[in-house]
Parts: sequence; C-alpha cells; structure tokens
Amino acid sequence: MSVSNQEVTLSGTVASRNERRLAEEVAEQVSGAKYVQNNLRVKVPISHSGVSGTPGSFGSGSSTTSM
Repeated sequence: MSVSNQEVTLSGTVASRNERRLAEEVAEQVSGAKYVQNNLRVKVPISHSGVSGTPGSFGSGSSTTSM
C-alpha cells in the first residue's frame, strides 16, 4: 500500500475476491484518503477445477465393451 496526495494505492496479491474487497473497504476508511486505487490481484490456485475423471483419460480413445 502506498499513499500520495490523499490517494491510497493497493498492490500485490490476495487469496480471494473477498479479501480484495475487504482491503479496499479498509483503505477507504484511512483518515485523509479521498481515493483508493485497487491494483490487488487475486491469486488463482493452480488446479484443473471442473475437470472430472482420471488424469490422462480424456481423449485416450480406449474403451472396453463386454459381450
């Protein structure tokens, strides 16, 4: 966080959108702050969310059929 000419600038990373909003709300309450520039970025965890199945199974082309 930096302050210059009654402007608070937030920078860095946070874990969630909620943390980003909360930081901005707190900065707005700083005595003398007239403007808040929120440059915080939400750090997205590396994952394959939304993908089901086992790794490597998508598009493998193999299948089993019993008769």
